[in-house]
Amino acid sequence: MRLSDFQKHSICESAKHNFGQDTHVWLFGSRVNDLAKGGDIDLYIEPQTQKPADLITAKLQFLRDLHKKIGQQKIDVVLHRADSAAIKGLKTINEIAQEFSVHPTQVNQWKKELMDNVGSLFNLPVMLLLAY
Repeated sequence: MRLSDFQKHSICESAKHNFGQDTHVWLFGSRVNDLAKGGDIDLYIEPQTQKPADLITAKLQFLRDLHKKIGQQKIDVVLHRADSAAIKGLKTINEIAQEFSVHPTQVNQWKKELMDNVGSLFNLPVMLLLAY
């Protein structure tokens, strides 16, 4: 991963501050590849905050805070909306847990394992910045 410890810490700290303590941040794109050069910082964020107006404000404040900490860099942020799964007909964590008669924690563990290994499935690098 081509981010310094300071950059990783700044990203995680700013995400938790602006999106909530239960926010998860994933780095994707060229910065995951240690052999690549240049590239913007691509972040996929699963925020605790879910109201559209709050998400917009939180994203702008996150980018402002991050630029103050690590300097002006091209940073792309993709936000996950919890209700987007319902719109697409996908199931929630609790619905999946009920369907398979397991605890929601187990479903979250499956999700974590998938996200940790999805890069190898498609030969695309993905890396988790904040632990579950």
